Amino acid sequence: MDMNRLLLFSIFLIALASCDQKQSRKRKVLPKDVALIKITQGGDNKGSCVQISRKLEKDPRYNKLLATYAGYCFCRSSDSALTPSTLKDLAARPSFKKMILLFYTNSDSDKIYNNRGRSVINDMRSELLYGIKDYCPEELTHISNILLQKNNFDGVEALWEKTDVKKLPALSTYVRRVDTGNFFIYADLAAVFHNSRNYPLRDFYLVKAGRCRDFQQEYGALKSLISKRKQFDVTEFKESIYGGM
Repeated sequence: MDMNRLLLFSIFLIALASCDQKQSRKRKVLPKDVALIKITQGGDNKGSCVQISRKLEKDPRYNKLLATYAGYCFCRSSDSALTPSTLKDLAARPSFKKMILLFYTNSDSDKIYNNRGRSVINDMRSELLYGIKDYCPEELTHISNILLQKNNFDGVEALWEKTDVKKLPALSTYVRRVDTGNFFIYADLAAVFHNSRNYPLRDFYLVKAGRCRDFQQEYGALKSLISKRKQFDVTEFKESIYGGM
């Protein structure tokens, strides 16, 4: 009697396990494609190397323009840049700001697919900011303020001589957070304020930079650049202070 019960119980367990396996197979769903931006080519390939998901931009025209702009910034994959008027229209779209911020938010890194790795994105993402510097300063200023809240100076660096402290309320908070004795942070601030002709703030951070004893050679180069030029571009600054880009 006990053997029969044991046999029946074993058969029941086997049947139950088989049922669970079938239900598990039925519940299995392939993972959804979460990427909102795909960068799939590189170099000088013709055509855009970027595809934009409709979840990011539904309008077909602006979806294509976003892909064209990002493709030009990342791969120089477009034969010609967007016209100023088209660029202004594009920069005014909410999807444009969302696209740029995706590149600057580590928690959203899975929403960008790039077959060359995340490091390439981090190296080149500032190109998206420089691309609107000349024609969309208001949009760039707004994005720069958001980036400052994330402790990122790329937007202000892109603004360079067009930096308006009054339009960057997050800058003062950023400065307090990063004021930890880093020479290069002081140098960046001094250079930006020099180029935007905010001389009181320039001199304030120039003094702070001069107090960093281990960087007196770089400090000398910074002072020389400021004394000789009323304005200098970011490439010249980087080469003088950082030894190149």
